[in-house]
Amino acid sequence: MNEENAWEQLNEQVGELYYQGKFNEAIEIAEQALILAQSLHPGDHPHVALSLNNLAYLYEYQGRYAEAEHLYLQALEMIKCLFPGNHPDVALSLNKLASLYESQGHYADAEHLYLQALEMWQRLFNGDHPYAVTNLDNLALLYYSQGRYTDAVPLSQKALEMRKRLFPGNHPDVATSLNNLGSLYNIQGRYAEAEPLYLQALEMWQCLFNGDHHDVATSLNNLAYLYNSQGRYAEAEPLYLQALEMRKRLFNGDHPDVATSLNNLALLYYSQGRYAEAEPLYLQALEMIKRLFNGDHRDVATSLNNLASLYDSQGRHADAEHLYLQALEMRKRLFNGDHHDVANSLNNLASLYESQRRYVKAEPLYLQALEIIKRLFPGDHPNVATSLNNLAYLYNSQGRYAEAEPLYLQALEMRKRLFNGDHHDVASSLNNLALLYNSQGRYTNAEPLYLQALEMIKRLFPGDHSNVASSLNNLGLFLTAMNRPQAAFEKIRQATEMETRLIRRNFAFSSEKERLQYIKNNREKLEIFISLVSQHLSNYPEQVQKALDVVLKRKSLTAAALAAFNFAIHSQRYSHLKPQFNRLRSLQEELFHRTYSFPIQDAATRIEVYRDGLGEYQKNIAELEQQCQQLEKELATQVPEIQLEHQTVDRRAVALELPANAVLVEYVRFDRYDFTAPEAKKWKSAEYWAFILPAEDSDAVQMISLGEAQPIDDLIDNVRQVLSLENNPPPSEIMAARGGTKKTGEAPLEERLNAYQYNPEYPNALREKIFTPLLSILEPYQNIFIAPDSQLSLIPFGVLPVDETGQQLLRDNYQISYLSSGKDVLRWKLETDRTASESLIIANPNFDYPQPPSTKPKTESLSQSGANSHSTKPVFHSLSSKEFDPLPETETLAKSIAEKLAIPNLYLGDKAVETLLSQTACPRILLIATHGYFQPESPYIRLTQELLNCPSEEEENLLAKNRDLVNSKLLMAMENQAVTCAAQGKENSAEWLRNFAQKVSEQYKISPALNLTENPLDRFAVAPANNAMIRAGLAFAGANTSRQGKNLPEDAGKGLLLAQDVAGIDLWENEVTILIACKTGLGDVQLGEGVFGLRRAFAVAGCKALIMSLWEVPTRPSLLLMDRFLSDVELGLGKREALLKAQSYIRTITIRELQQFRDDPDRDILAEFINEKKVISEEFIEANPDYQLLSHPYFWGAWISQGEM
Repeated sequence: MNEENAWEQLNEQVGELYYQGKFNEAIEIAEQALILAQSLHPGDHPHVALSLNNLAYLYEYQGRYAEAEHLYLQALEMIKCLFPGNHPDVALSLNKLASLYESQGHYADAEHLYLQALEMWQRLFNGDHPYAVTNLDNLALLYYSQGRYTDAVPLSQKALEMRKRLFPGNHPDVATSLNNLGSLYNIQGRYAEAEPLYLQALEMWQCLFNGDHHDVATSLNNLAYLYNSQGRYAEAEPLYLQALEMRKRLFNGDHPDVATSLNNLALLYYSQGRYAEAEPLYLQALEMIKRLFNGDHRDVATSLNNLASLYDSQGRHADAEHLYLQALEMRKRLFNGDHHDVANSLNNLASLYESQRRYVKAEPLYLQALEIIKRLFPGDHPNVATSLNNLAYLYNSQGRYAEAEPLYLQALEMRKRLFNGDHHDVASSLNNLALLYNSQGRYTNAEPLYLQALEMIKRLFPGDHSNVASSLNNLGLFLTAMNRPQAAFEKIRQATEMETRLIRRNFAFSSEKERLQYIKNNREKLEIFISLVSQHLSNYPEQVQKALDVVLKRKSLTAAALAAFNFAIHSQRYSHLKPQFNRLRSLQEELFHRTYSFPIQDAATRIEVYRDGLGEYQKNIAELEQQCQQLEKELATQVPEIQLEHQTVDRRAVALELPANAVLVEYVRFDRYDFTAPEAKKWKSAEYWAFILPAEDSDAVQMISLGEAQPIDDLIDNVRQVLSLENNPPPSEIMAARGGTKKTGEAPLEERLNAYQYNPEYPNALREKIFTPLLSILEPYQNIFIAPDSQLSLIPFGVLPVDETGQQLLRDNYQISYLSSGKDVLRWKLETDRTASESLIIANPNFDYPQPPSTKPKTESLSQSGANSHSTKPVFHSLSSKEFDPLPETETLAKSIAEKLAIPNLYLGDKAVETLLSQTACPRILLIATHGYFQPESPYIRLTQELLNCPSEEEENLLAKNRDLVNSKLLMAMENQAVTCAAQGKENSAEWLRNFAQKVSEQYKISPALNLTENPLDRFAVAPANNAMIRAGLAFAGANTSRQGKNLPEDAGKGLLLAQDVAGIDLWENEVTILIACKTGLGDVQLGEGVFGLRRAFAVAGCKALIMSLWEVPTRPSLLLMDRFLSDVELGLGKREALLKAQSYIRTITIRELQQFRDDPDRDILAEFINEKKVISEEFIEANPDYQLLSHPYFWGAWISQGEM
């Protein structure tokens, strides 16, 4: 091979390596090619010039601008010497140097060179020529970068026409011109003109290149970007995904195009508020770019900036600031002098400081950015207008109106000149100026601007769009401040209902986690709407009625969507999706097991080894969660019912479905918006309100204020302690405190009995707050359906006293049932294409299966906690408590009920396995008597998250508020979170957490705990799960075996029925489910979305009626209550009425009546009070046969009914 051929081969290698994204290798070969060319051709030669240009291009791509410029200039001078006058190579070299200057922001130099080259092409070639067209395109793109759209568009149009003449039919250059012109129209907001050009380009590329091609991927990406700009997210996402997958196939491993696709997809999710999905994509893109370009690079800085913006939106200000500063410093190193990327970083950092009200730090950054942009772009430019707008907004926030106004006006006028006709930037300027005038009280100036902005946005985004909703909301806020609440109501209502429709559409392509996040991110307009009605229109019937319509549509919306999905997926219509659905359930099972395979650090484990194990654990969890979410999304796209499009949800529909003479009380908790306060003080303390809707009278809606939420929530905590006897010391403790020897009779009888007396003080105060204001309206009704919100979900209203004496309770006057939302009644009329199977009873599982059940002395089996407990063997365990104890009493009850109701399907002991419900058809009646569990989120994990996300300099205040949690467990939680952050690529967060943990350790003189659990053999003792639906469930056969990490026979499942499992079961033909277990009504409470746990799970699974408990219930009284309840149901009583009657039976049962059970060990409550609780004696029994020993609600009040009763 001669040396000329070797040079040519080196050049080919350079091209291949560049295409593959192997830039460092490409540079090495390009340097070899240059050396070889120089040795072959001393002095000036075209091959040397070509090698210089190739190497310069690679340097430019890597951001090594100074080295690139030097080589480009050498090449240009050489070519000029070789080809004096006009020559194609000279023109090409001018173009390359111009492109470098454009990248550096040296626009005047770039324009001069592009124009020289263009004139040269025109002298060289009369008429059309491919090189001349490329030069036109380059010049058009330069003007595009400068915001000179009126100059850019005609050049781009001319280039397109020229290429069409040069290349009739399909051609890559024509497709490129179509894309370029489409991009120009897109940036100008001329979406209707841009879309057909993008579509033509895509179709042309696809005709030219069958299968994968980088230009096809680029075209898909451009079209997706257009749809994203328009808010057409459902259309944008599949295109972005196609582009990403195609690029991954085209470029094995790392490549800039793959990183671009990751960034674009992340930006789409970011735009939708799907932050949990956006973050891993941004992180992947950043890591890939860092691997591709060692050291400083423009794309690295852009990736840092993107990730910072995400963290800023999430309120993770410390993380955001760190990344913004990194990006800024890198851009300053990359670009000497002025550059728009530097100005962009300054603006972003200033915006962060402004959001934290750090105005003194924000202002100089905004001013610097403005000055840079003005020097870069003399005259009009979108970035100049944006900088003016940012600075004006800062001044407006500070009340510096006189300084803000001229800047807003300049920005508006500039945008009008830049964008002929409608444009979202112009609409934004109109809106901002209107807000300024509104703040100044210049209402006559503000209103026309609000109206102009709204009309423009409507023309730009026909139909439902978040920008339209925001504009309607802004006009509504203005009208409210103008004391025109009636006019404001319609605008804000339209905005809220539009947002609800957008949320429902989002459900069609999102996972459950994403739906919840989207709801959370879009709650503000709903709260503004309720604030408006509550403050100004609560006495206006029509507005109150429409307000209830909105609340019914929005409250528990994710549960309604999931229920609709489940109803559809279990029908014959979607039988083809069953394999995917089953695959999802298998993945969820695997995720559960992986979650609780948590690495434990003990004294023998080095911290480095522990960190490695925890990092691998977190990586596995993240991968499985991603797989689950992806499968959920795929299923959602195929089941349109999840969008609830065909459900009519309003007060009329609900009123018609309520039973005759019933009434719905729909509680709402919301942060109150003050329409007249300064911007920084708009949001006030949360409040509770109640909507009241009578059956069959949808026009008689009333809206009642209950006052501030915090005092009510505090009372709820106190009432729950009263109801669960949490603050009442057991008699044995009373005796110990008095120096007794824990023998019956040593403490006065009155004190022992007082431990079980109902103190009505807190319950009465709560009733005054949440029920008394409604009394005058509820007086005609006895049948009440309550749809609680937030902490109200944790209270059984029926046990609240009617007055301060506590003798009579609300349950004595009303029959109360519970709903998650009033719209739940609409599900009662749904009919399925299936019939219910025989009823099913599951009780007394062998928790030690496949081993025989544990046997304990009789005295132990009667008391789990000994004398220091109110309850002997409560039917509840926290997962972090000891093993599940046998429940032989439940077997007695189950057999009795099975006999009474003639139920043949009775599963006890080894047969009471978790897989029963998934393997059998939906039972007509389902009764499960076992241990329930709910494991709350760790307060240490919660505090760690809050510390990580709180504003800078607020950490100490947060620690002070949570002083009781500042101990070794907090340090361990911070270490675990740091490892998690590191495993997710968030090294900055990991470093900050470890540094802060060290500071806490030194300041408070504490050391990390070596163990998070007292029992390393119990894999549930640590609960890293952030999903409440796997932290709540029921124990089945083998539960103890499973918690020890041992395998169960396949037919036994995992020994635990999770709330997550229940949510996927078909219970749509089920008439009633009875959970004889503790705390089955508890879970994580989410504002507006209900209680996440078994309560939500059974509802979305289709269960029409659910009997559950709200605290740890005592076994014997509970079993006695349930026996009476089911006996009355058998006699034909309604479920709610039967439950009320059974509760009354326990509440009023006398010692005389309890004596009938003295011969039955499973129901001998008196023996429990004598031998275990140490409350009474045989003498007391004989002397007080009419004493009601179980009158306290603790023994019977936890049970509530949810649904159709």
